[in-house]
Amino acid sequence: MKNNIVRKTGIRLMGIAAAMCSTFSFNPIGISYFAAVYMENEEKIWIFPIVFLTLAFTMPFLSALKYITIMIVYAIIYSLVEARRKVCGKYIGSSIAGICAFVIQAGGSLMTNESAKGILTGFLEGILVFALTAILNTGVHAILDKRGYEVFNNEEMISLGVLFGVLLYALKGTEVFTISIAPICMYLGILYAAYRYGVGMGAVVGTACGVVMMLWRGSTTSLGLMCLVGVMAGSFRSLGKLGCSIGYLAGIWLLGKFYDPYLLDIVNLGGVLFGTILFLIMPKQMIMQIEKRMKSINGNEGMEEKKGYILEVADSFRSLSKSIGKFHKQNDLSFAAAVQFNETAHLLENITEYVPQDWKHRREKTDKIYYALRKARLNVRSVHIIEQQNGREKIRIVAKTGNGRIMTVKEASAYVGRGYGKQVRSVSDGKTIINGEYAEYNFIEEPNFMVLTGVSGITKSGESISGDNFTCMELEEGQVLMGIVDGMGSGEEASEDSERVIGLLEDLLKAGYEEEAALKLVNSVLLGKDNGEASTAIDIGLMNLYSGKCSFYKSGAAATFIKRNQWVEVMKSTSMPVGVLQEVDYEAAYKKLYHGDYVIMVSDGVLETFEGEDKEEEISRFLMEIKEKNPKEMADSILEVACDRAENGIKDDMTVIVTGIWRK
Repeated sequence: MKNNIVRKTGIRLMGIAAAMCSTFSFNPIGISYFAAVYMENEEKIWIFPIVFLTLAFTMPFLSALKYITIMIVYAIIYSLVEARRKVCGKYIGSSIAGICAFVIQAGGSLMTNESAKGILTGFLEGILVFALTAILNTGVHAILDKRGYEVFNNEEMISLGVLFGVLLYALKGTEVFTISIAPICMYLGILYAAYRYGVGMGAVVGTACGVVMMLWRGSTTSLGLMCLVGVMAGSFRSLGKLGCSIGYLAGIWLLGKFYDPYLLDIVNLGGVLFGTILFLIMPKQMIMQIEKRMKSINGNEGMEEKKGYILEVADSFRSLSKSIGKFHKQNDLSFAAAVQFNETAHLLENITEYVPQDWKHRREKTDKIYYALRKARLNVRSVHIIEQQNGREKIRIVAKTGNGRIMTVKEASAYVGRGYGKQVRSVSDGKTIINGEYAEYNFIEEPNFMVLTGVSGITKSGESISGDNFTCMELEEGQVLMGIVDGMGSGEEASEDSERVIGLLEDLLKAGYEEEAALKLVNSVLLGKDNGEASTAIDIGLMNLYSGKCSFYKSGAAATFIKRNQWVEVMKSTSMPVGVLQEVDYEAAYKKLYHGDYVIMVSDGVLETFEGEDKEEEISRFLMEIKEKNPKEMADSILEVACDRAENGIKDDMTVIVTGIWRK
């Protein structure tokens, strides 16, 4: 946060410097810098008054009026284009700035006697404004968005060199206690850039300083010499701050002695010495070489993700504690287990206190997501990529919009996917919009399949509450849990038992438990119930929406059917319900589902209405002839047939779940 404030303050102060770079009543640098910063969403509100006031106080009235008019027209046109296109690129914004500069300059010249000269001047200034805006925007964007451990590319280095040159040009003649500021900043900047970023950055900044010195002195020798000074500073960086400074000073002395005596001029030499002293006393963290900073960051990379994962597991344990606690009273075995789960969650949360919380630097994919969101004009506080238990990744961002804008989470997912390299979707957590307040948003890779589920059910005659309960929920990891839990008997008590079991299963599977382990834990919980009569039939399926594979687990449950075109597969169960035996009894099956398949789950009440010894075969024949395609209509049709076949009323609760799967 502190680093961001420093960067933004620097960008704003640079606006004053750029607006002061006027020559002969012309100021293409000031207007170009304004346009370059205006393209950065969060700085719009600041850069306009800064440049406006600086121009008003430093330029002749008519010249200031011209450039202020250009600023206003540019801001209006850019905002209109941006509102239409959502995102306005660097070259579009630069083109608008160049055209505005040309039109206003040419339009003003038509009211003079030298209109042809004015039009030509406007054309040349427009070209210059276009080029400078594009160059400066690259540097401004890098300053605002580049992470502290990232290396600048060639284009960014050139732009930053130009920005530094603009600053030096504006500082010419500025003195503090009779000491000239510009030479000090020049040599400090060369030494800092070369030491922190290497020879390349030193050469670029040195060249920019050479251009400025050439304008000051009118001598072209400065250009090559200052570039060489930057190269020398970068060449000695491996010797540390002191060694680098000594080699740097020795190089300047040699160049001044044998090539250009101006380097040893008292004013210039004072700048060299003061700049070197300031460099030596700068804090280590501020001037750390980029390679060492990257190593430091990489050594701690992933700590924030680990913390997030630990907290998720802690939440899961706490949910399990509540679920198990619903079954029993104090002082029994399950109550003790619930207490232990709760304590485990508390312990995990305490562990996260020792995990560093300020590691904001991420891998290459994380950075690409960050930049994609920034291009969408979102203010991004952090981006984390967290590996899920199934090996896939969840993307967690903390972001907000600016200037009162609102963006839907669905729109944001397109930008996240653009940076991530794959199509993603938001995790269903109730958030649908991104507004002006920072909030957390989660995204996962878009699955290959989608499902639609229909449920239909009816209670036993004479009962108001069904003893059956069902689930159909999408887990965060791209899996869908579907199932029926049939409590023993019917009525309120059976309903409570099945509801608690289905809730406990959901919590266990969300916590990352394997299906077999979840069934065993449910079985042990039911065995310890006070009245000893809590047996429950469980029929669940866990579908992977990425691969289409589905795992089925049945414990004392009715058959499950898979309908594919005119073919139906049956999965029967001969196991005992959970809560009956010490060792849980269940069958497991693993099936690959394809586009257009349907999974049909029914409770015992439905199965018993079909006649014959092989009731599953009877239902299969019916399913092969069913015409409905919508899962809800199919479930209703199955239940209707079951009710028609029931003689002497509905003798047991009936529930039907139909889940259709389709490739996206």
